[in-house]
Amino acid sequence: MPKKKRDSPSPSKKRSIANILTSLAALEDQDASERRQADAASLHDLSLLQSNHQSRLHATLDYFDRVDDHFEDAEQSETLRTKRSRLAASAAATVVADGAASAAQPQHHQRRLWLEDDFLHGHSQARGAPNKTDGDGDHFNDPFEAGASSDGRKGKSSFERRSKQRKMDIMDLLVDQ
Repeated sequence: MPKKKRDSPSPSKKRSIANILTSLAALEDQDASERRQADAASLHDLSLLQSNHQSRLHATLDYFDRVDDHFEDAEQSETLRTKRSRLAASAAATVVADGAASAAQPQHHQRRLWLEDDFLHGHSQARGAPNKTDGDGDHFNDPFEAGASSDGRKGKSSFERRSKQRKMDIMDLLVDQ
C-alpha cells in the first residue's frame, strides 16, 4: 500500500484554511472599523460635553458678575446714604452750634453796650426794670426781657429767623442729593 504524504494537505483543506484566514482578516478589519467608529463617537460626545460645559461656565460667570455688580452698587448706595446722613447730622450740629454761639455773643455784646449806654446817660435803674429811658427821656422796653428780640420786638430775632432758614436750606440740599 502506498503511503500518503502527510505534509501536503488536500485541496479541500487548503480551501477551508483560506476561508478561515479570510474570515479572520475580515473580522479584524470589522473590529478595527468598529473601534474607529467608537473612538469617533467618543470624540463627538466629548466635544459636545466640553461645549456644554463652556456655555454653562460662561453663563455662570456672567451671572456672578451681575450679582457682584449688583452688590457693589448696593454697597455704594449704602455708603452714599451713610455719608449723606453723616453730612446732614454734621451740618445740623454745625448750624445749631453756630446759632448758639452767635446768639450768645451778640446778646452779651448788646448787654454791654446797653450797660455802657445806661452809665453814659446817668441812669442807675436796676437791670430788668420794665421801662427805661434814653437820654431824651423817651421810654423804651428792655430788649433783654424774656422773648424780646435784639431789635426790641417781641418774638424771634432776625438772627433766629435767618438761622432757621439756613437750617431748612441745608436740609433741602441734603434731601435733594
